[in-house]
Amino acid sequence: MLWVMGQVVPDGHGGGGRGWEMADRWFGERVPEVLDPRDAVRMAAVRSLRALGMATKQQVRKHFLRRRYDGLDRIWKDFEREGVIVPVDPGIRGAWVVHVDHLQMLDGIGMG
Repeated sequence: MLWVMGQVVPDGHGGGGRGWEMADRWFGERVPEVLDPRDAVRMAAVRSLRALGMATKQQVRKHFLRRRYDGLDRIWKDFEREGVIVPVDPGIRGAWVVHVDHLQMLDGIGMG
């Protein structure tokens, strides 16, 4: 009955019978709620940009989740509007940005 209710789970065999364990101990901590796909893409894009330091949208798209950034164009516009990303001009072709938290670091590099 406890097995049917999900309170115990089989935990090996021994001594001619099945061993049991409390389900909470066997499975461990509960998995946190799965993120909304849009929130997951936002988090991954920020993580990628921060890891790259300075990047174009295309470079972020190819980093970390590798071409699995569904809706990145719209999210990128949100980032621009919210001030999460800041355009920079490294003197090479492309629409380069940095995460707003990296601006001070970039200023320090420019000063030598």
